[in-house]
Amino acid sequence: MNTYMIKRRTGGAAGWARVPQARLEYALVQPPAPVTAAAQLCWDDAGLYVRLTAREPQILARFTGESDPVCRDSCLELFLCPLADDPRYFNIELNPNGACFFGFGCGRADLIRLHPWDVRRMLAIEPFREHDLWGVSYCVPQSVIRLFMPGFTLRAGLHMRANFYKCGDDLCPPHELCWSPITNGVTDFHQPAFFGDLYLQ
Repeated sequence: MNTYMIKRRTGGAAGWARVPQARLEYALVQPPAPVTAAAQLCWDDAGLYVRLTAREPQILARFTGESDPVCRDSCLELFLCPLADDPRYFNIELNPNGACFFGFGCGRADLIRLHPWDVRRMLAIEPFREHDLWGVSYCVPQSVIRLFMPGFTLRAGLHMRANFYKCGDDLCPPHELCWSPITNGVTDFHQPAFFGDLYLQ
């Protein structure tokens, strides 16, 4: 399992240059496509801030709706267990347009798709794109996590579990990259047993 230390947020959006990257280096599809991706996280009392980036020769960005299958486009994903001893996780998938799939559950079989009134505003989703580089930044508010896990508190020393993914099901060739390796031979992101460890500093 991989480990990532999450620093407390300083400097606003410009502060991303000082936030360490978690590189998505494990390919679930062989041979791997010429794609690179990385994740960055920081936090404060309001929420968990996420920045995901990818560099790929072909960027696919067709979908714009909240119910669209964004994993078929170029897609970056966070699967987050806010409490390390609780198997439930948030599933947040985004394409270069900022279209978002937002789910919650314990695995693929029981994952519930969530439809907030305005998910882009709730998560403060900001996509960006330049040539073969694209990405998205957003915030998972502490108040949203507490809707599902009352009493949850972001604090130094908190242990969470997560994995980050890059996929593109309709790209040629298709690809699946992850941060924390999935070693059972099953190409399925919905496997909390293989999530890595996150610690708030």
